[in-house]
Amino acid sequence: MEFVHIDSEAFNKLKKQLDNIEREIRKLRDPVQVVSSEWITIDEAAQILRVSRRTMFTYMRKKTITPNRINRKSYFHIDDIRELIAKRDPKPGDGSLARSSNGEHNTSTPGTGRQR
Repeated sequence: MEFVHIDSEAFNKLKKQLDNIEREIRKLRDPVQVVSSEWITIDEAAQILRVSRRTMFTYMRKKTITPNRINRKSYFHIDDIRELIAKRDPKPGDGSLARSSNGEHNTSTPGTGRQR
């Protein structure tokens, strides 16, 4: 076994970088639980839902999700985001498929509107 000596400043910098990487990995596991407040911005909601800002505006226009406006900014309640995730991404094996308004099964890829 070989020992490597590094100064304390380099060690602390490396430790800080590892801590940042660990935090980012935790965010990727379950981004909804990372959110500490009950209200989130459009960008935060888009990141959690893994959609673009443009898709968020489409959701708002189609009333898929309704924002609360404060000083001309839109905010979403985290429970509304969780509800949208549950509707959009049914759990595997539960037998549920998304249905369109005419009762047919929806075969589009979630968030894209493109057919599979």
